[in-house]
Amino acid sequence: MKRDRKRVACGACGSLNNPKWEFCARCGESLQAAAPQRGSASRERPPIEEVGFPTGRSLWSALALVGIIGLGILLWTRGWQGLPEQKVAPALFAMPTTAAQPAPAAPPASPRPGQAALAEGRRLLAAGKTAEALVLLAQAVAEGPQIAECHAAYSQALWAAKQADEAVAQARDAARLDARFRLDLARSLAHAGKAEEAAREYEALLAGGAQSFDVVREAGAALAETRDYAKAVAVLRRAVEMQPFHLEAQRGLAVALDKSGDAAGAIDAYRKALDRSPGLVEVRARLADMLVERGNPDEGVLLYREGVQRSPRSATLRRSLGWLLESTGRSKEAAVEYREYVKLVPDAEDAKRFAERAERLDPQGEAAGPPSGS
Repeated sequence: MKRDRKRVACGACGSLNNPKWEFCARCGESLQAAAPQRGSASRERPPIEEVGFPTGRSLWSALALVGIIGLGILLWTRGWQGLPEQKVAPALFAMPTTAAQPAPAAPPASPRPGQAALAEGRRLLAAGKTAEALVLLAQAVAEGPQIAECHAAYSQALWAAKQADEAVAQARDAARLDARFRLDLARSLAHAGKAEEAAREYEALLAGGAQSFDVVREAGAALAETRDYAKAVAVLRRAVEMQPFHLEAQRGLAVALDKSGDAAGAIDAYRKALDRSPGLVEVRARLADMLVERGNPDEGVLLYREGVQRSPRSATLRRSLGWLLESTGRSKEAAVEYREYVKLVPDAEDAKRFAERAERLDPQGEAAGPPSGS
């Protein structure tokens, strides 16, 4: 086949085009301005073979190679791994035509047995309606016999109704079901006068790691009630260390030391208690008596006179001061205090006896001076 060498070169990119074409097949530029000229101009353009443009078989080979490369790129971008493409069912991605329905609500949890009666019983008890509270809290215990809170609340109502034995029994049940109510049991036992059992419960609480001040102080007091003064002193010292200015702890320690025979320690503890509360008549009286017993009667009298000056209408201090003055040979001063005592409590059972005693000690009523505190 004879090749047509009369081609038209594109003025923009130089590609050879059919002379009948109006535009370049490569870049699309107009070929009108580049139409072949007769003569030497058209012969100066080299033939196709000379510019290396593929023709014939080489053209088809190049196109096949380009197609293979393109197919490889297409498969690589689509993640082809040698398996046929899997078509996804359109229904999987279809938007729902109806609104999503909320999940059904979980059924409400049923209340624990006895909870309604427990709540109402507590409310009535707090309002002071003990009789009504007892009925409902008994119902709560009947409905929830394995619920510690029901027994504990019923115990409180029984205490309010002065039913000590049943109150302790309910406290036992509460503590048996839940160890958190063991302190309530210890307090119930102590309140019921069951000192030995109360002390055991308190000791168990301390052994179990109870560290609160109230538990320690109450444990010391319970041990003192059992007359185990050595243990009581040790526990009460710990309480005083925890709260040095707590009056009840200090006074409890003083009494335990006194009962244990530690007079020096007791006097020191009584002084500290009196410093915290000078109006403690019993503490003042016991401290004065101990000072007299240890050979310090003047200091004892001074303590009583200070007390009378603070509380001139304290019949107990007047009578105790009279006793101390009489025991130290100050008869007329003692008579003055006895007479003041009778004036303060004329209807007391021993008023007549002390009036006669004053008359015997000072018949003329000629005291050395005005009564103490006047």
